[in-house]
Amino acid sequence: MQLIAMFRKEIQILLSNRLLIFANVLIPILVICVNLIYTESAIIDIKVGYYGEQPLDTRIKIKISHYSDEIVVDFLQYENEKEAKEAYNRKEISCFMHLVDLSNIDIYYDCENQKSTIAYQYLIAVLRDINAEQYTKELIQEIMEAQTFVVREIFYLTQDKSEDLNPYIWTGFIWIFVYNNLSLAIAQMQQEKNTKTILYLCKIGVSKCNLFVSKAVAGLLQFILILAAFIVVTVDLGLLDFHFWGPQIFLWLLACVCIISIGHLLGTLINNTSIQVIIQMLIVLPLMLINALQTSVFDTILKRNPIYCCISVARSAMLGQIPSNIDIGICICTITICYTIVCLYLDKQEPIKLCRLR
Repeated sequence: MQLIAMFRKEIQILLSNRLLIFANVLIPILVICVNLIYTESAIIDIKVGYYGEQPLDTRIKIKISHYSDEIVVDFLQYENEKEAKEAYNRKEISCFMHLVDLSNIDIYYDCENQKSTIAYQYLIAVLRDINAEQYTKELIQEIMEAQTFVVREIFYLTQDKSEDLNPYIWTGFIWIFVYNNLSLAIAQMQQEKNTKTILYLCKIGVSKCNLFVSKAVAGLLQFILILAAFIVVTVDLGLLDFHFWGPQIFLWLLACVCIISIGHLLGTLINNTSIQVIIQMLIVLPLMLINALQTSVFDTILKRNPIYCCISVARSAMLGQIPSNIDIGICICTITICYTIVCLYLDKQEPIKLCRLR
């Protein structure tokens, strides 16, 4: 009965701030939508300069305009090479051409600059297409017969989505698994201390097991709500090919409880709100940075970090894979150690000091 009463209390506290729940559900979804809109609407504008005695062939402008809807190429004319170089140094153009005569064109570009390289590749492709238009069937046949290798482009090759998911999804998962659970767990302990409820609970001898089980269950309910909404939206947008399998739920709950236990530990031991926020940022931001960089360079450094192991477990579950036993073991040990420290701290610390009564 005591556990049920405490669970009801936690649910009432959780539901009392519906705006916060709505924000927690909306933020990761909103981030994905904004990134998708920006990516789909982003147009690369490339400007190419040219100079010379000969006019620019109109076929180059026409063909290059039909190559891609995402890349727009404009041509700017200059009097000589000096003007073209000055324009490039001012970053007004990505590369420039010298129209030597009717059949010779020199292209100046920077192979270390992305826009300059794209412009060069487009120009080469266009010029090859224009050259190919002049080939007779007999000449094409002779060229094909003279080739040492014949290369065919195969378009039906695709990557398995389960092995290479959109990085936006992992950003959302890091937010849901780490930041939401961590901030909620810290807020739960701060709420107990700020409202002096912990003083009452300690006086009546409430079981610490019941105390933290009720808080963890409330955190799990919010987690399930947010995760379900996130999966529904990402599947609807075509970013996630989700397939449910049995161990997935257990692994997600394990990762969630592990993060919650760390949050309860921080919320119990640290009273300064600013320090708590700094610690949350130090935990979450590096994970998001690693995800954004799409690198595994830091795996050897972070692979035994409890937070990193939680993400690894959740990630493996999302991909339909069994995580390593070491990661699962670290999650279980983290839960045990955190709650052991919290219980020992609450037993030895006077309740009145926990509440910071003056």
